[in-house]
Amino acid sequence: MFARWRLALLLAFGVSSAMGAIVGRVVEDHTGNPLASAGVRVFKDGASGVLADLDTDSAGRFEAPGLPAGEYRIEVSKPSFVPATVRLTATGNESTLPLVTVRLVRRGAVTGLVLNHEGRPVSKASVFAIPKPAAGLPLRPLDLRASGTFAQTDERGRYRLYNLAPGEYAIAASIGASSLSVGMTGGSQTVSGLGSRVVFYPASAQIQYFKVSGGEEFRNIDFSIHPTVLGVVEGRLESPTSGGQFWLALTPIEQPCFAVAVTVAGSDGRFRFEGVPSGSYHLLASGPSRMRGGFGGYLEPQPLFARTRVEVAGQDITGISIGLDRGRTASFRLRPPSSAAKDSACPPTAQVTLSSLEDWAMHLEKSVDVNSAQVRTVEDLAPARYLLSIGKLGDNCYSRSAGILDLTGVSNPEPREIVLEPAGSIRGRLTGAGKPSEFTVVLVSPDPVSGAQPLQAVVPGSDGRFVFAGLRPGRYLIAAQTATRRWVPDLSGMFDLEIQGGTPTEMDLPAPPPERIP
Repeated sequence: MFARWRLALLLAFGVSSAMGAIVGRVVEDHTGNPLASAGVRVFKDGASGVLADLDTDSAGRFEAPGLPAGEYRIEVSKPSFVPATVRLTATGNESTLPLVTVRLVRRGAVTGLVLNHEGRPVSKASVFAIPKPAAGLPLRPLDLRASGTFAQTDERGRYRLYNLAPGEYAIAASIGASSLSVGMTGGSQTVSGLGSRVVFYPASAQIQYFKVSGGEEFRNIDFSIHPTVLGVVEGRLESPTSGGQFWLALTPIEQPCFAVAVTVAGSDGRFRFEGVPSGSYHLLASGPSRMRGGFGGYLEPQPLFARTRVEVAGQDITGISIGLDRGRTASFRLRPPSSAAKDSACPPTAQVTLSSLEDWAMHLEKSVDVNSAQVRTVEDLAPARYLLSIGKLGDNCYSRSAGILDLTGVSNPEPREIVLEPAGSIRGRLTGAGKPSEFTVVLVSPDPVSGAQPLQAVVPGSDGRFVFAGLRPGRYLIAAQTATRRWVPDLSGMFDLEIQGGTPTEMDLPAPPPERIP
């Protein structure tokens, strides 16, 4: 029936009796139009491998025949759309199973201009979409690292960002010798009178977040960069090792993930920053580095580091002398789940990743595998603040040890424990629905960098009950929709809930009111 066995991301399907078929149709969420050539993969709980690997036809339809009754997971994907996972139960009674529509959510886009104070275009400016961070964390411009989430302006100052999953985003533009601009262009693109800086829309003092629910294109998000008082910061690194380069970065105290300017020290250790706006900065130095790629350099073994605070207030700062020191160490040990959670399927090892929360103009990310048998030490770390993330845990385990590791002060000799716990889940019941199986319960993770699946859905049973298992703890949005309604019409119209690990979240979810027929 189809040219290939693959499936799509927005689909409509039904399940037949004991040996029957899953039949469906994939549509675009915000228009309802069918989607051809969407990839669909069908899995059965308890069975290994993919049961069906399909493509939708020109009408957005697909069919996976010869399937027994049971619990199924449908994974759907298509370029420019958010991947979705749909779960349903084949009861073996075809007459009780209505057609279920799976709606593919199109990714959002942002377009605009970067202009100077005279309304002239600023070409080769770097523009970024930055996810809204969790409480207590700074904005991190390279968290997404996906095509379309950052761009360079053309000769007319135009830019276009795309590939934005549901969530909230700040938009920033970078010019001059900032690490973002150097990483995008391979060199400094200093604009006369504007210096080196990172600016947010509509203003750095009042950042606006754009809510993406699916298919939005925010137009005319224009930057106007005005001249400001600029200064020079120059000095010398003491006794840099021979060979390799030492990079320096000026990072604002209030936005440490954005270096407004980066430079490389000369063979004699001397360095100079030009076009630096007034502000409070950390001056960060690291090296030696013999290779540079993307948005930072790569350190050689046994690197040296330095950090000091600099206040720029419209005057040149000269004669700075900076001493270099060896890096810091941090130790980790894995703590398995408690005896009450022995069956949580947590692995005997996990991967700890340290990502710098400060822009050093270097790739400082490090990963190490840890276990409970011995302490694992990571050496040669910059004296920075790091975000910890825990990986390689499978689908039914997580760690609540993720957080911030601060190595800017005195090092703590005690190992940091990485505590594993079972994953979270939702056990819910759809209320106020005459026929619960005619609804789809949709779960959205509004943080595209949390590691959680961005979009999941489940078809409730005839009693209205539904389950989402193996959830990464954190914030989610949930709602029930009929086949003709958008899955993600507006983030503010969904219910907000926090998923904890190790224990199910019980909830009653109200069905939406009947649609009004004009």
